[in-house]
Amino acid sequence: MTTNHSQTRAEAVRRRRTQPVTPEPAPRLKKSYRPETLSTRPSQRKSTKSKSTSQNRGYSYNANRRHLDIAFNTSRARIQTPGISLPTLGPRLASGILVLVMGVALISMWNSTVFQVTGVKLTGNQRLSAEQVNSVLTSMGKPVFSVVPGKIKQDLLANFPDIETLTVSVSLPNQVIVHINERIPTILWQEPDGSSWWVDANGVRFPATEVLPNLVTIHAIGNPPASEVANSESAPSSNKGFLDPMLIKTITSMLAIAPQGTTLTYDPAYGLGWSDPRGWLVYFGENVNDITEKLTIYQAIIDKLTQQGIHPTLISVEYLDAPFYRTE
Repeated sequence: MTTNHSQTRAEAVRRRRTQPVTPEPAPRLKKSYRPETLSTRPSQRKSTKSKSTSQNRGYSYNANRRHLDIAFNTSRARIQTPGISLPTLGPRLASGILVLVMGVALISMWNSTVFQVTGVKLTGNQRLSAEQVNSVLTSMGKPVFSVVPGKIKQDLLANFPDIETLTVSVSLPNQVIVHINERIPTILWQEPDGSSWWVDANGVRFPATEVLPNLVTIHAIGNPPASEVANSESAPSSNKGFLDPMLIKTITSMLAIAPQGTTLTYDPAYGLGWSDPRGWLVYFGENVNDITEKLTIYQAIIDKLTQQGIHPTLISVEYLDAPFYRTE
């Protein structure tokens, strides 16, 4: 029984070898990736590839198939879809674009008529007009961004000595605001050539532009010595040659003792005095602290000259110990 079973198996094997074998179609293999670590040796990769090729050598589908081993980290793997990528702006490129935009904006504002100065807004003025102020400004018709308040202040003080103080402010779109404080005249100073000046309480003179009442009139034969304040470097050149403030006080005191209706006179050689209605000039100097004694001596001289029948043209009591008179 054992022999028959063995023969039967032998015959079955012999029969299977003699019959043609029809190969079954190979199943379609899915594309797979096998991660490869850095520790995998080249010899191991080569042997693995050879073994895989030898196993599939009997199939025509895998005859020329080449395996590509790709190493990647599955924990970091991402699926990226194709798309349009925008360029990333670097800090230098962004700064360049910003500077270009700002430059174009500044040029547009600089050339725009909206920001051009057409005139100043003048406040606090009593005699000066806005037209006079505009005539000396160099910023007219220029962009308001180029206006320098310090330059405007300097120009106005140099051209208008009757301005005592002023402030300049600038505001958009094109406003230049000037607030001034004008000097208050107290003396009308008339020079030998016929020109007239106003003088304020600080001894600063400036052109007389109109007739004002209640001013002390001084007929000057010559210019008085300028005060230290007037000759300082900070004073504008047009304000040089002012009266000393002490002389202003002397004029005020002299006006109180002068005959009513007379005009005060100033001579650099003799000081202050007036024109006596009786036909001569009298001078008391520039110091009237001892004016009482000077008036007494002056009256004594007049009495003596009258007794002698002398008609003087000038009497000086500037110095108490050396009075004198002159005749033609």
